[in-house]
Amino acid sequence: MRRGCLVFCLVWMSVGLSAQTNTGALTGVVRDTSGGVLPGATVLATHPDSGRTVERVTGVEGRFFLPALPTGRWEVAVEMPGFGRQTQTGVNLEI
Repeated sequence: MRRGCLVFCLVWMSVGLSAQTNTGALTGVVRDTSGGVLPGATVLATHPDSGRTVERVTGVEGRFFLPALPTGRWEVAVEMPGFGRQTQTGVNLEI
């Protein structure tokens, strides 16, 4: 089995929906080390304090969007068969 490496770029946006509910969104693109986009990769975002996990699969352009996430620190991991797992810790969504 061929093993490759994943590279992913996160762009986070914070959005205050109301004075009492603070949420944000994570969006990004998953690529391999040569820069090619990877559709079908699984993106997992975990909020360590609450244990909440949100999962999405990248689209045809390797993009993902995770809306309405509570503010705070998140861990984001990307997995795809044939590639190693890539994790980014300490992703901070703030208002």
